[in-house]
Amino acid sequence: MKNNLKIILVAVVVLSFFLTPGCKQSGDSILTIYKAEWKLVHNDTGGDDIYLHLSGSTTGEKVTLITHGDGFDETLELNLNQFKTFNQEILIAFSNVRYTTPVTMQTVVTAYSSEEQWQISLTSGELY
Repeated sequence: MKNNLKIILVAVVVLSFFLTPGCKQSGDSILTIYKAEWKLVHNDTGGDDIYLHLSGSTTGEKVTLITHGDGFDETLELNLNQFKTFNQEILIAFSNVRYTTPVTMQTVVTAYSSEEQWQISLTSGELY
C-alpha cells in the first residue's frame, strides 16, 4: 500500500511539472524544484499535520510558498543559502482532528526577482 502511494505521489509531482501553466521563465531566471515530498503525521493533540519536504533553486532574490494552517492561507518565505538553493520541511496545514478520509493538499511556490516572478503549483497525492 505504501509503495503504491509513493508511486502515485511521484507521478503527481512529475505531472505537475509538465502540466503547470503557472511555471514561468524569462532569460536566465528560473525556479527549479528538485524534491517535493508530502507526508501526513498524526500529532500529539489528536489532530493531523501535513508537511512538505521541498528543495530546489532559483536565480531570483527570494522564494515563498503558501501554507494553509488551520484554514487560513499564509505566505512563508523559504531560507535561501549563498547558492540560492533551499531545502526545508514545511508545515503546510494542520488540523485539530484526524482526517477520516484521504486528503489532497496544494501549494504554490513563487520565486521573485526585481522585475518578475515565477510560480510552480504543487499538489500532493492522496494522503492517509
